[in-house]
Amino acid sequence: MLDLPTPPEVVNLVRQTDAMRAMTHVRNRLAVSTKEMCDRAGITTNSVHAWTRGGRSPILSRFLKLAASHGYDVVLLAANGETTDFRDLTACICRIDRERRAKGVGLHDMELRAGVSFRSFYAWRNKQRSPNLANIVALAETFGFSVIMRRTTPA
Repeated sequence: MLDLPTPPEVVNLVRQTDAMRAMTHVRNRLAVSTKEMCDRAGITTNSVHAWTRGGRSPILSRFLKLAASHGYDVVLLAANGETTDFRDLTACICRIDRERRAKGVGLHDMELRAGVSFRSFYAWRNKQRSPNLANIVALAETFGFSVIMRRTTPA
């Protein structure tokens, strides 16, 4: 019998390739093809292959579907251990915004530090657009948060 690696319980999404590797472990343990998991999540296999190579950063809403199909959720983790689920993007953006304001960081400084425009920031908060994973991670890290993927079901 083949001894397959156990998928990690928690993955910091600062490196999306780590998350994709964890999901590969889940697929292998379940003996499910990439195509089948992609079909479950409504994602193309070409997108998943590009994300796995690190060639493209996924749109957060698509990444959330893929993570959920592999038994993971994605949360904003504060330094004090509190989490906010990214299925409620507005709550996550508002949590980051409260921290930005508490630290006295203006919108222009936020743009310089995180590389995220204030227009994008407000479009995400107002559900007009979904950020890509790299941008939301950069914004969260700028204000002392981590974006993590954690197991919700055993592999």
